[in-house]
Amino acid sequence: MKKIAIIVDAVVNLPQELIAQYGIIVMPFHIATKQGFHLDQYHADKIEQQYDRHLRNKSEDYAKSVPLYADEIESLFLEKIVTQYDQAIFLTIASSRSELHKHVTDAWFGISTKCFKIRRELGLKLGFELEVIDSGTVGPGQGLLAYAAAQMVEQGQGLQEIKAKLLNLRRNTYIYGMPDDILYMYTRAKEKNENSITWGKYTLATMFDLKPIIQFNFGESNAITRAKGLDTGMNKIFKHVAKKLNEGLLINAVIISFSGNLNRIKSMIQFNQLCDLAKQRNTQVLLCQMSLTMAINLGENAIMAAFAADSSVFEA
Repeated sequence: MKKIAIIVDAVVNLPQELIAQYGIIVMPFHIATKQGFHLDQYHADKIEQQYDRHLRNKSEDYAKSVPLYADEIESLFLEKIVTQYDQAIFLTIASSRSELHKHVTDAWFGISTKCFKIRRELGLKLGFELEVIDSGTVGPGQGLLAYAAAQMVEQGQGLQEIKAKLLNLRRNTYIYGMPDDILYMYTRAKEKNENSITWGKYTLATMFDLKPIIQFNFGESNAITRAKGLDTGMNKIFKHVAKKLNEGLLINAVIISFSGNLNRIKSMIQFNQLCDLAKQRNTQVLLCQMSLTMAINLGENAIMAAFAADSSVFEA
């Protein structure tokens, strides 16, 4: 029987090679458009094609992400997880942003009752343990917690020990993100009846090329400052991450995701300086493309950077 399963959903942002290396299981999301439903399973070889269809091509209505329902989650567990593992941790997208955590919790009754027969027929010990954790974060924040959990599994730590550490780390996981397409964000806000970006804010931002920098921590998000232009904003984010890296991080990695061509990030001086500093601090900078489920909420060429620290105050 395999070791503890680490499960995340398709909102996660984490390099595909690490997902494969650690055997992290990605639960898909539905992507809903007027043309129908598509499954997003966060496959690296499909992301550019998905960006073209749902972000760059404005000929269709804006896509929406929809989590799997309880019966779909139950089926996936019974077919692919309870037959391969004795224990699992499911790190879901923040419950403040999605119904997925509730759907997984609702699915657990059916999973726990039906898995006994399946496991008995396979000659496995009958018990199966699942810990469902509201990550309190999204995208690269989820990726960071999954990465930490996978390292703990490799070190031989037990299910309850890992759970306790993750419950603490989620409170100290910070994301700084910035959209590039303000019209996209304005349209999304209108669809959700949110007032985060009003017509006045959109007009002002467009006129002066101002991009909001958003902090996300433990289920809450706030626009904390603005930057003139995408590159200026990204450099501000990289500078802050470097500051926190110098002060000391709680997880030996920083995850940066981008809903565009990664070569743009790789060519930036401030990013490469951050990578050099990380090597000196024995920390990895993990760059990856943003998952479609995350990107359809931020638009094309949006950036997010996640780290874990005791505290974080962004200097404008």
